Amino acid sequence: MSGLSGLWPEIQEDRIIFHKPAGKLVWRLPGFPLEGGVVYARNPHQVSSANWRDGAELRLACELGAAQLLIQIRTRPTSPFVRLRYKLEGNMRFTGVDGRQRIHYGTLETDYDELTEISLSCFDKILHSFIPTEYMYSREELTDAGLAGPIAIAGNAGLVTLLAFEHGAQAPEGYLRLYPEASGIGMYSHKGNFYNGQFAEEYLAPWIDLGITDGGQDRIRQAFRAHVGEDLCESPASRYPYLFYNTWNYQERLKTFAKRPYLAEMNEERMLAEIEAAHRIGLEVFVIDTGWFRRAGDWDVDLERFPSGMRAVRERLDALGMRLGLWFNPTLGARESAIVKAHPEYIMRTRGRDWYLDAVWEKEGCYGLCLASGFSEALIEIFTRLYEELGVSYFKWDGIGQYGCEGAGHYHGGEGNAIPERMDAYAYRMGLEMTKVAEAVSVRCPGAIVDFDITEGQRFVGLGFLSGGKYFSINNGPYYENFDLPPELKREPDPINVFFFPGAARAQICRASSLFDRYVPSQLFLTHQLPEGSLSARENAAAALVLGGNGIWGDLAALSDEEADFWREFFACYKKVREAAVAAYPITRGAIGGSPEIHEKLDAERGVGFVTFFTSGPGEFVHVTQRLKRPPSLVLGADAYECLDGGRVRLVVRLEADGARTVFFIGVNV
Repeated sequence: MSGLSGLWPEIQEDRIIFHKPAGKLVWRLPGFPLEGGVVYARNPHQVSSANWRDGAELRLACELGAAQLLIQIRTRPTSPFVRLRYKLEGNMRFTGVDGRQRIHYGTLETDYDELTEISLSCFDKILHSFIPTEYMYSREELTDAGLAGPIAIAGNAGLVTLLAFEHGAQAPEGYLRLYPEASGIGMYSHKGNFYNGQFAEEYLAPWIDLGITDGGQDRIRQAFRAHVGEDLCESPASRYPYLFYNTWNYQERLKTFAKRPYLAEMNEERMLAEIEAAHRIGLEVFVIDTGWFRRAGDWDVDLERFPSGMRAVRERLDALGMRLGLWFNPTLGARESAIVKAHPEYIMRTRGRDWYLDAVWEKEGCYGLCLASGFSEALIEIFTRLYEELGVSYFKWDGIGQYGCEGAGHYHGGEGNAIPERMDAYAYRMGLEMTKVAEAVSVRCPGAIVDFDITEGQRFVGLGFLSGGKYFSINNGPYYENFDLPPELKREPDPINVFFFPGAARAQICRASSLFDRYVPSQLFLTHQLPEGSLSARENAAAALVLGGNGIWGDLAALSDEEADFWREFFACYKKVREAAVAAYPITRGAIGGSPEIHEKLDAERGVGFVTFFTSGPGEFVHVTQRLKRPPSLVLGADAYECLDGGRVRLVVRLEADGARTVFFIGVNV
């Protein structure tokens, strides 16, 4: 195709070489354990090409014994990254048990003395959040145990390469591994990627990311962050920093403090009132949490609660320029639902019986439905229908655990496979099926956003889901039990979670997701702040919100005029700078909870963005920004500021104990 010739890789018998601005990415072809031995792909050749963004989507075919390997490649001329994944065709079968017989996904040929492993899925029970971690190894320190990844950066200064895979699991669990090899870094299956006897054409592969830059590790981190934000997902809606509201916190307040059912006010009248309150302060996406539906699985509107069938809600949101979001646990099907009756084969099996949970969120009992059973195809149709019929453009997915199905006859093994093998294969595949649904919905439903709740452990967390949507993080923080409090210690009322109240402590916990911003753009994490309370509490919530979260929940209808005015004015400023700020690479000073703790999110080209300050102790704090190529036209929120020679800005902020402040840099054309 015209214009694509410069994007085509150099093809050799067992390698593909991608020419990037900083140098060559050399990828050695994979091998699969088929029909009793590992069969390596050979002789790649062109099948097709198409325009993709400002680059190309290329397809290669390779010989693979009696089967065939297809390689889907996405590449852009200005990007240092290549993204690829595999599809197998033919009647060959996998042999052996994964973990003893492994898939060799390929090797990134690179020379290095140091290697940095980046994990995205360490679950901290005290923070009640997944957090990223980094480990640096010399060649001598690397072992044959492999690295869980999903990201490995090879090299320290000068030319640096990156290899990553788009899968996920709570660390130290993992289903793929990265291994040091003489010629570079090899990527292998670890467990669950296939089961013995599986047909090659039934195999599902993750995306693989390769990259190369000069300028050292910091530069490739920044480039990879941009790659995650720009190239992984087909829908730009999930990358836009909308402002969100969710009804769940108010539902919890009813149950915990008013001693009423969670669904006591889940009705059309209350939702319309909350929509008005949300619009009053400038929120843009209104999410109705659990209880709006009649039956899980069918996901039809409860007409007793919403007599107009969501029409009145949708019409009011449309009139106010807001979006409608709805809560789902997509892996549940009510006992009397049509989908369970029509497809009992979708039901998950665990410990030898059907997975069943009685009285789910004050609704009828539900079966768990296996994502790796054909059920994922039904989900695509369900969400597309809700988008078309109800106008839902935000889908909040909750309660999806990575483990649990041992059922035979699904896409993760049959009666001839041992239960542990079937369970590993389910844990590997369920996340890829979930991602497939999110990818399909984002393409079939223009503007739709799919959000995956990762507020609990044992979730599919990594790069995998980010090609379909974004993450919902933290909720109300850890449970009291996470602090080893004795069970006889009684609390009345008992909100279960610790950080259920406004103030500096909740805002500090909710900043945990900002730790991802070096690798994954902050707008891909949704965390909700509380809007009420003292001015100090609101300033803490606001400064934390812009660092990664963009969510508000609580009793919006009960906000005072002072509280509502604070948020309306704050969001008016934030909306002027948010796109520039979320694109900016973070600069931080101090640790979360420290004094001071400063976060700089400034677009140096335009002089637009913000700087946030937090402190536990009172004081006057000074911060000098990075060099800005264009000075801001207006700085709001500082007690004093000065534009220095060389393009830097000196900020002075005075804070009381447990104080916070957001300083906005407004640009000339904003």
